[in-house]
Amino acid sequence: MNEKWMIVALISVVTALPSLLAGYFIAHKKRYDFISNWDPNDYSDADAYAVLIGRMLVFLGCYMSAVIVGWSFIPWVAEHLLWVMLPTALVPLVVLIYGRQKYAVSR
Repeated sequence: MNEKWMIVALISVVTALPSLLAGYFIAHKKRYDFISNWDPNDYSDADAYAVLIGRMLVFLGCYMSAVIVGWSFIPWVAEHLLWVMLPTALVPLVVLIYGRQKYAVSR
């Protein structure tokens, strides 16, 4: 394995691992204390909403890893990095708005 692959793998792991671990623990181990300001009474199906958040975090971790590898080895990704990274901002917004609409308790 050459030096460039080692550096890319290290950067990929360091940046994506927190998102992957948090998503795994939230979605599969039901560690809802990882979600800031979480109150299960605010949602009609708190478990389903937490799983949605956890899966979003796992997706973002995988996507960040793919973008980092692509940025290092595929020239057009480096040229259009802003557009390639746009989903990392939009996916959480869409998921959180969808989850709030679907699982919110009407008061």
